[in-house]
Amino acid sequence: MGDMTARRFFRRPLRGRHVLIGMIAFFAVIFAVNGIMVFIALDTFTGVHTDDAYRSGRDYNQVIDAARSQADRGWNVTMTHEVTEGTLQLAVTFQDKVERPIEGLTVTAELWRPTHDGHDRELKLAPIGAGRYAGTTDLPLAGQWEIRLLAEGRDGVSHAQRKWILVRP
Repeated sequence: MGDMTARRFFRRPLRGRHVLIGMIAFFAVIFAVNGIMVFIALDTFTGVHTDDAYRSGRDYNQVIDAARSQADRGWNVTMTHEVTEGTLQLAVTFQDKVERPIEGLTVTAELWRPTHDGHDRELKLAPIGAGRYAGTTDLPLAGQWEIRLLAEGRDGVSHAQRKWILVRP
């Protein structure tokens, strides 16, 4: 009975030509899908990459040690921002463990746009008293920006912090 069903299903015998056409069609679909995926991947790649990824990976233990040291210092760092018509006003307050203001720091903020090269900014924050530092810069593009804050003291102590902000059009 199974043989009769197979005969009705395959009215013509399967020949080498049919197998060849089936294989060509199968691989044509595979190549077409891969081609579309490669085109989309290359079309959406922004070119953003990590400079010197090998060294960054190798030095990772130093980064972990620096983070532990920073946590042990117990600084309280408050970062506030306001964006008005593409202009960022950034203010940062530094306090030690017992909430005394930390003075004498050199504070720099790198404003990094992860999806577009060439729009990154560096902002030096000026001391305005009582452990507060502030600065203003323009942000030419709406969207996500990362603020990478770095504060360095005269004694070589440093503090690093990151914050993501959203700039609305």
